[in-house]
Amino acid sequence: MEYRDAVVPVFVTKPALTQNLFRGDKVKLAFQIMKFPKHPTHLMLDAGAPQPVQVLESIASRNGEAITQEGYLVLFPQSPEILFSVFAMRQDDAEGTRLNFTLVNFDDPSVFQAIRAKLQAAWDTHPEAVVNDRNQYLNRRVRVKVSGTLNEVSASQANPQILLKSPDDITVID
Repeated sequence: MEYRDAVVPVFVTKPALTQNLFRGDKVKLAFQIMKFPKHPTHLMLDAGAPQPVQVLESIASRNGEAITQEGYLVLFPQSPEILFSVFAMRQDDAEGTRLNFTLVNFDDPSVFQAIRAKLQAAWDTHPEAVVNDRNQYLNRRVRVKVSGTLNEVSASQANPQILLKSPDDITVID
């Protein structure tokens, strides 16, 4: 489970309680602090509680929804697993929850290339503001506003996606 900038291990003894969760779901958990291991802190889902897992906001229930989101630009650099760098937009809410939305277009490779070029140009405007943020880079000076369709179809999806139709769906905020 991610809480603010930490990943907290949660042991689940009844997998059925969490089988329908997606990355990006906001949940409230009934838990106990495990005695072992002591560091980092590990939690155990309290399967005996009246409501061990309460979904506060389901990301999958919003699949197909037209959305507009604003946040910092994130870069997942090219690696052996992906053919090119992938950009995302990170949204931070008032409760400290952070959620990356991958910015993609699956319909037209040339449009997707133009989207990536626009995002790369925005990224390159403030290289001094780039920080390593666990498994990604975050540019603390580049914010974007994006409009598209939320795509969250699989619990194994790394992040929810915003499907963009063109580079015009992106506004770089300075």
